[in-house]
Amino acid sequence: MQLIAALPVRRCLRLLVLLLPLFASAHPGMAAAEDFLPVRSAYKVATSAEAGQLVVRFEIAPGYYLYRDRLGFESATPGVTLGPASLPVGLDHEDEYFGKQVIYRDIANAGVPVTFSGAPQDFDLRVKLQGCADAGLCYPPQNWPVRVTWAKSPGVTAEVAAAAASSNARSAATPSAAATKESGGFNLRSLLGSGA
Repeated sequence: MQLIAALPVRRCLRLLVLLLPLFASAHPGMAAAEDFLPVRSAYKVATSAEAGQLVVRFEIAPGYYLYRDRLGFESATPGVTLGPASLPVGLDHEDEYFGKQVIYRDIANAGVPVTFSGAPQDFDLRVKLQGCADAGLCYPPQNWPVRVTWAKSPGVTAEVAAAAASSNARSAATPSAAATKESGGFNLRSLLGSGA
């Protein structure tokens, strides 16, 4: 008796499995899970040190976006402290799950101030992010470890910077120093202390 009752259910399930691809092809907005990129391919993260701060670059695949308010940065290395991130403006987006949001597409760069308790060093960064695909998939919140290589600038110390500032102040009256200062450059001779 149980075998007979189960027979129509099996037929219905088989029919549903056969018709499901037909329904999916009739609705182009429906995408199969294999049509979506893995999360680390949809959002690529790179870091660099520029002008004494950490720059985190997000490369966002076409058809995907990141939420600005879901981005976060933490140091996982003792003695390395991160300040508040400077984020780009972004695009307004009305999200059916989260409401009005600011998102990033294509490329977004975040500037993060870094303070070292000792000498600058390489450190471990935790990058928090969340994003979605335009086709409807939203990834769960991510927390990725990223190793940051902090370039050590040989020879650039506080003493060298102070000497350069002092030298620039003394030679500010010369026309070449004034021209250099207006162009945003620096006078290599004054930095090296050989004079003009």
